[in-house]
Amino acid sequence: PAASTDTIVWPVGKGAISGLHPVGGRDMGRDMGHPVVAAHAGTVVVSEDLTDGNGGYRSYGRYVQIEWKSGQGTVLGNTYAHLRSRSIQKGQSVTAGQLIGYVGSTGNSTGPHLHFELYSGSGSRTGLDPLPWLQDGKEPNLDGLPSDPGGPVSSEECEAAGGIPGQLPEFGG
Repeated sequence: PAASTDTIVWPVGKGAISGLHPVGGRDMGRDMGHPVVAAHAGTVVVSEDLTDGNGGYRSYGRYVQIEWKSGQGTVLGNTYAHLRSRSIQKGQSVTAGQLIGYVGSTGNSTGPHLHFELYSGSGSRTGLDPLPWLQDGKEPNLDGLPSDPGGPVSSEECEAAGGIPGQLPEFGG
């Protein structure tokens, strides 16, 4: 059966989560190449790379934003940042639990993780703590998801992103 438009899914599953960022986001520590799924159904409003003009990344790095309207008509959205790769494009409709990319360490990042935000409003946004919103969310079904198109994570890429090569996951290759 199709998921309800109100379904909420943990974007990388439950696990290690950081304290609240000033903008309202949380960092979810996962291995490089771990699948990232949409936490809520909506429309992709951003799917791009923030670059520094010198071939490197800045801020969110490779990131995605998905927005939808609440039952009260308020625009809500999620930001998924520091991705290794993206599997969706701007303008695309997504369902909760749909694959949208893979955990990376692009942008202003100290190691592999997903920076995840919940916000309210379009344009001028208010950052919210996503944990209370995710509290009753479902675990994502990661079985059968395709491997990261970036291929297996090399030891060099893992080390450069702050990971430990001996702990490379089965995801991504």
